[in-house]
Amino acid sequence: MRYLYLLTFTILLTASCNKKEENKCLNGGVQEADICICPWGYEGSICETAISEYLTGTYQGQYNYKNIFSRDAQLVIQKHPNSDKAPTGIRTFLRDDTEDFYFNDATVISKTDFSFTHDTDTLTLNLYGKIIDNDSINMVVIQTTPTGNNHTVTFSGRKI
Repeated sequence: MRYLYLLTFTILLTASCNKKEENKCLNGGVQEADICICPWGYEGSICETAISEYLTGTYQGQYNYKNIFSRDAQLVIQKHPNSDKAPTGIRTFLRDDTEDFYFNDATVISKTDFSFTHDTDTLTLNLYGKIIDNDSINMVVIQTTPTGNNHTVTFSGRKI
């Protein structure tokens, strides 16, 4: 009887050692021991959060154009609608009471930073944005013409 218990214990121990632990990580994360190693652009205990989610929202504030005028405005940051751009793709819009400015697709650099560069025949746009704390943002857009003239648009605001 003692041998039967020993044989049963050995079989159970072997079965549990050979059983591969199921990967609980999301979004391509790899499980090592009890933790998930997340791919770039995701974080969380099981890689469930895209870093672009920290930036999305509407920010109310002021934008300044070339130090000529300043207006009340809203900066809207949305997750990119194409899944191949996720988790680091966002779209930015600056709105005031007269018009919407679409600043193109931006890339999230970290939980607090985003940027993009857009070139055309008539203009190069370089944008850099930074979340200051959980609900404040600063953004600078530098427009460069083919003749080398620079125009700067800035925005500072708080999440609403």
